[in-house]
Amino acid sequence: MPGTNQMIVRCSQYFRQPRLQPALGDARLYDDMSSTIAYHRAHASQNYTDHIALTADTDASYNTIVKILDAAREAKDDDVGFVTE
Repeated sequence: MPGTNQMIVRCSQYFRQPRLQPALGDARLYDDMSSTIAYHRAHASQNYTDHIALTADTDASYNTIVKILDAAREAKDDDVGFVTE
């Protein structure tokens, strides 16, 4: 099935992206989001997709969520699904 390897970003009190552990600070967010999106696009033939599944719980900062969305947009990726927990 094409695109089965989507990017999963979980946002809580501290922003964490499973591939980029430990927690990232703002300084690396844009570079790491861009490189992760580029990796997924380069490996599309191996069922990677540039879809971002963004989940956030009630402890997540609105400011952090906006930064994640902005980093994705800056990397030319607007394929984001957003779910609250």
